[in-house]
Amino acid sequence: MHERTRMFRALASLIFAMTACAALLTWMAPADPASVALNDPEFPRVQAHEAVALDREVKAMDWDEIELVLPFSAPQGDATSLVATRSRGFHFLVSPGGAVRSASAWKRQIRGDRSTAAILVAVSPAAGAEGMPVSQWIGLRALLGELLDRSALATDLRVRIGPSILDGSSRWARSLRTCLIHDGFLPPSES
Repeated sequence: MHERTRMFRALASLIFAMTACAALLTWMAPADPASVALNDPEFPRVQAHEAVALDREVKAMDWDEIELVLPFSAPQGDATSLVATRSRGFHFLVSPGGAVRSASAWKRQIRGDRSTAAILVAVSPAAGAEGMPVSQWIGLRALLGELLDRSALATDLRVRIGPSILDGSSRWARSLRTCLIHDGFLPPSES
């Protein structure tokens, strides 16, 4: 009986020591850089700044407007949507998670497939989303702010919602329009 009690005490001490050491190591461990970056309120602005930045040897173009478009013209999940995305010629892509990516058309300052000098920002709706996710709006707002703040861009640069988004009467499109109006990127009478 005495040996059994001693064994239980040793086992309990071992469990306590291992739990305490694990808790101490978890507390002392540095935070994951990815999770810190995503929780940092400045991260979307920094990401947008890096996406808008051009190489020194590239001459910035004069742009007339920023047009928000869908990154695809075919229904999502269709095999042709990938082809449509690549031929679209957009300059930036904002994912449903709020990630902002610049395309080669922006890095090389090439006009999109429009006759006007419009910066094409492809905004990808989340599958099955009732409205625009907050993280997507934060990323888009940071990108629009960065583009409008650039000294090389014209001062009368305006934001416009493209027909590919306006054609859809989805809650996501209405949510996007409401966010743009609320933050002053779009006048209330503009569509």
